[in-house]
Amino acid sequence: MEQRWINPPFYDQWMYRILIGLAFASNISTGASSVLVALGILLVLVQAVRTRTFPALDTGMLKAVLIYLGIWIICGLASREPNISVAAVGSTAHRILPVFLALLCVRSKKQIGGIILAFSLSVCINNITAFAQLYTHGIMWRPSGFVHTPTFLASHLLMAIPVFCFFAQQEYMRRFQRPLLALAALSGVLLVLTQTRGAWLAAAGTLLLLFVLAPKLRRLLLIAGVIGTLLLGTVLAFSPMYASRFSSISDTKHTSNRERIYMWQAAIEIFQDYPILGVGMEEYGYYYNAIYIPDAAVERPTNPNDPKTGHTQPHNNFLQHLAEGGIFGAAAFLILHGYLLCRLWRQFRMERKKGLPSYALMGLLIFAGIHLEGLTDTNVNQVSIGREYWLLMGLILAAGKMGQQLEDKPHNAQI
Repeated sequence: MEQRWINPPFYDQWMYRILIGLAFASNISTGASSVLVALGILLVLVQAVRTRTFPALDTGMLKAVLIYLGIWIICGLASREPNISVAAVGSTAHRILPVFLALLCVRSKKQIGGIILAFSLSVCINNITAFAQLYTHGIMWRPSGFVHTPTFLASHLLMAIPVFCFFAQQEYMRRFQRPLLALAALSGVLLVLTQTRGAWLAAAGTLLLLFVLAPKLRRLLLIAGVIGTLLLGTVLAFSPMYASRFSSISDTKHTSNRERIYMWQAAIEIFQDYPILGVGMEEYGYYYNAIYIPDAAVERPTNPNDPKTGHTQPHNNFLQHLAEGGIFGAAAFLILHGYLLCRLWRQFRMERKKGLPSYALMGLLIFAGIHLEGLTDTNVNQVSIGREYWLLMGLILAAGKMGQQLEDKPHNAQI
């Protein structure tokens, strides 16, 4: 008799708990989130053995991910240090897996709400830690919370703000509306205080996208834009350091900007020398610091005998994939994220047509924020950022699969 995949109550309950834990750990502990992803995979495998079959994974997403990982394994095998590069591909796969766990196990808006509440608590704790750092070191300090660097914190905030704004509008989250909106506002303030210029520009681009895709919000966005401009002008007028930081965005002679340009140029040169398969994942740091770093560069390895103690990535997602994976690695990057973008866009159109809350619009804003900031920083493959990104995308795509099963009324679909 043919066996089929059946989810017993214990399986659903424990997988839901794992996703709750993963959401809670997303902004606090990469170690805990790694363990939770491993537990989720183990639970799926145990259930597969019990039923003697394997769960029906999302076919399109699975193909895109396998193409990406397969190409990068080939790039790694051809690299200077195959063991390091192939292991890095494995680590990247581990960061992507939450999308499949969410798609497999999330079946109701109540589950999504519970996971988002755990995520909100995680962001709240991280934000409190970041504000405590500011209180301890002064307003000029660049806070990082639990995620190591201000730029990483900014990436997390770019994902969190659309989540809070969206779920604050949903009927089933109504009693949490004020805390979510307050958390969104505080996250916006903290985003400014990180002094991450790429994130500032990404936030502006995301708001522009929202203005285009959400006509009902245009008046509110214009009012918010005027208020935001006045607040920004006030901050710049009374804080010379923030004014200097803001004005340096277009200054190519600024040290940080100049060093980024050197790294971008080096990435292009590496691609020109290794155009087919690149130099292997996580090998940019060695090649840049040992071979391609220009004489004019100021930021150099802290240990001259170890090239990887300097900059390990070129501060640009696409250029990193181009240098480390050549034309095939860059194509794999575009296939994976291009497929995700197409899925989000199709879901956005479906939700709008059916009058459903637009989970996909939230996804498009997260996608835009991460990849716009990814023009000046390498973020999407960073451990905590990548894992949170794919978890949120899994929840959004799961909501899209529910489609008409979501009982939200059309008047709740405000964005």
